[in-house]
Amino acid sequence: MSVANLDIMETCTTSDDVITSSSSRGPTQSGRRKPDISAPGKNTYAPDDSAVDAFGNHGGTSAAAPHVAGAIILMEDGGNHNPMAQKAVLINTANAWSDGGTLTIYGDDGPVDGDHWDPTYGWGVMDLDHAFFHRTDYFYDSVVARDDYLTTTIINYTKAI
Repeated sequence: MSVANLDIMETCTTSDDVITSSSSRGPTQSGRRKPDISAPGKNTYAPDDSAVDAFGNHGGTSAAAPHVAGAIILMEDGGNHNPMAQKAVLINTANAWSDGGTLTIYGDDGPVDGDHWDPTYGWGVMDLDHAFFHRTDYFYDSVVARDDYLTTTIINYTKAI
């Protein structure tokens, strides 16, 4: 899962959150959509032995990725043990955001209605409360195929999961 680095601006609301300028944008050169999701990665505090108060302000995708890892642990703890289902739940419960079509201007960034992939925010900003509530709302072996070849491919694939 690829994670975008969200600046939470050291506030309790998401209305002023924006992607950091150092966060990589998508899609990849081959056209794959990335990032998958956005998570807090700037102005996040974590234990730090060198800090005076034992916490330091860390940033970057190195700070955003542990938020997603923690969300995966919540999925595991809630009984969702399938990595594809975990990713699906996190993406489907994210709050869709858009960069407004302006990659480096942040004044027009913000939430949008519906499902929306954005080259800056991915499928949106991770919502742990929503994800935890829906942690068991998934299926991965009930697919209606369009033809015999696809049926065989999907059945073999889902059995491998």
